[in-house]
Amino acid sequence: MILAQAFGIAVFFGLIYYALKSNAHMWSLVAADYAAKQGLPPAIASKAWEDVVIAGSGVLKFRKYLPLTVRIHETGLSLTALAPLAPIQPTLFLPFEDIAVRPTYWYINAESYALRLAGLNEPEIIVHDRL
Repeated sequence: MILAQAFGIAVFFGLIYYALKSNAHMWSLVAADYAAKQGLPPAIASKAWEDVVIAGSGVLKFRKYLPLTVRIHETGLSLTALAPLAPIQPTLFLPFEDIAVRPTYWYINAESYALRLAGLNEPEIIVHDRL
């Protein structure tokens, strides 16, 4: 009986981990080149509970990530996932020199911008105009 319960709990948490990890796929593509190194510069401004979309080419190749903390530093932007995704998604640091910005139409009720990163062919990071 106890063995069956332990197995059931392990399967449950395994499925939760798999769901969180598979949701982090697009984040991982960006993190391969832009994961923050230790010791980020001090933040000039910070905004919590924001969301971004990381989109690749293709109709269904995107993920919306929230809640995030977006910080502005002298040399770039950092994106940090809040719980429960923080252990799975490393903080991203996007240097301003690697970012090309273009207007795009993503959100229905707000202007949005696509951030194309020099080190990546795709995906783009879509942010709304309130950032």
